[in-house]
Order: sequence, then structure tokens, then C-alpha cells
Amino acid sequence: MCPMVLERKPTNASIGIAQSTAEKCTSALHSFLATVQFDHTILSAKDPQFTRISIVMPSYNQVTFIERSILSVLNQNYPNLQFIIMDGGSTDGTVEIIRKYERYLTWRSERDRGQADALNKALQLADGELVGWQNSDDVYFPGAFQRMHELSRRRPRAVLYNGTVVKIDSEDRITYISKYIRPSRLRLLYEGFIMSSQGVFWRRDIQSSVGFYNPDLYIAMDVDFWLRVLEVGTAEFLPQIIGGFRAHEGTKTSSFAERGRAEIRQIRMKYGVDDQSRSWKVMRAGLRTSRLICWALNTRRRCAI
Repeated sequence: MCPMVLERKPTNASIGIAQSTAEKCTSALHSFLATVQFDHTILSAKDPQFTRISIVMPSYNQVTFIERSILSVLNQNYPNLQFIIMDGGSTDGTVEIIRKYERYLTWRSERDRGQADALNKALQLADGELVGWQNSDDVYFPGAFQRMHELSRRRPRAVLYNGTVVKIDSEDRITYISKYIRPSRLRLLYEGFIMSSQGVFWRRDIQSSVGFYNPDLYIAMDVDFWLRVLEVGTAEFLPQIIGGFRAHEGTKTSSFAERGRAEIRQIRMKYGVDDQSRSWKVMRAGLRTSRLICWALNTRRRCAI
């Protein structure tokens, strides 16, 4: 589950990477989100030399952050992009911000059954080879799409690609780095959130096999979906920073931790995994230890943008 908001000033220890690296990446993110930096000609190119990427963004009353989220997509200046925003009927000015950029994206604003329902509506419009889900208060880091394009071309047999994700505050400062490595179904079942949607892309051609997001799940619909994706193929991991999860007062996963744990437990039971058993606890501890060691030895020094 995503950690709670950090109120104190982030330190070298709390971030998990060198302070100088965090400061450099924070500065780059600030510059990236500050102004419009994309070229209309490039965004509308649909250049077949580049992997077609569809970004789906569910949205509801995120006027404070959504413009930065939109710019984090469009400022990638990626030449084969489809961008879909599915808004749940916002009333706080979110729709007015979306309209500023409607030339470059597809969008709707209408009532829905929640985040999973909005995602499913957007996915039905997606036509990319790769699909990514970004929330309307979270961001991509500079170069994210180019890196995923290159990774998917180098590793075409994988069905899911993910990268490093950092936690950011309301002012786009890095406060924590998630210690992710290459994910697997085993790690998802025994550890839970060992990757974040802010850094995950998957191949759209598997959608017919794995289905869509479960609208009955409120927090863990992503874990449920990724488990189905990883039933049909393998994942590849990129140590570079791809996305930022924003922790703030309105963050859903900060407010509904207990519900999230209950949903994860429900998902595990569906796969025959009892997270109250001693064997589960032993396996979880072993997997977590091996992940942290692997991250420290192979990933930590490569976390950059």
C-alpha cells in the first residue's frame, strides 16, 4: 500500500537515494512541468517508427494538480501518442483545464461508477501498442515514453513493462523512492504493491485475454489486473525513474488503507493464498528481503532520469 504523506523535510535516509540525485531529479521535474514544452507537429505525427502509446487518465475534481499531470504527458513530445482523459463529472474547474488541451487529447466528462469504470471506458477507446494508466494528480518524468518505447522494442516478448516510481509531495518534490525490481505474480501475491501504475505499461493486444479492471474493487483493482496480465506473459523492469505518485491530503490510498488491505486479502484468497498463515508470512519475509537486497545491489545506483 502506498505510504502516508511525509510531513517532515525529506532526508537522504527517508528518500532512499543520494540527496544530490533527488535534488537533481526534483529540479528536472519542476522544469518539465512548469510550462508547455511540446510541439503540436510532433504530437500529431503518428510516426510509425515509434511504438504507439495510449495514456488513459481517470479524473475527478483534481483542479489543483491535473494541469501538471496533463503536461507530464504532453511534454514528453512523443511522436506517436494517444491521450484519453475520462472525467467523472468534475465541478471544481478540472473540466476547464482539460479544455485548454483538448486539441491534443480525447476526453469525456460524465458520471461513472468510480476509477475502475472510468479506466475501462478509456481502455475501450485505446488503440496503442502500449497502454499506460496515469492518475490526474500524478506525473510522468521526462523521457518516460521514449524509454518505454525502447524497452518494448528490445524486449518484445514481454507483456508488461514497469520502471522506478518515486513519491512526490504537492510541490513536486521527491520524498521517497519505491524499491521496485522486476515484478512477478509470486511477488504480487505475497508482497502486494510491488509496482505502481505511475510507472507501468502493458501490451494492449492482451486486453481481450485478460479483460478489464474490476469495478467492484476500489483500491486494489491494479493488483488484480496485473495478476491477470502476468498470467499470460512476463514483465521487464527499467531502473530509471518513470513516474511520480503524489501523496497529499486527498490521496485515495492514504485515506482507505484498511479497505485496500481487505481487497488485497480477497484477491489472494481467489488465488488460494492465505495471508493469515505462517507459510505466507515466511514467504513474504523472504521475498521482501531478496527484493530489498536486489534493489540495493542493482537498482539504487541507477535511479535517475
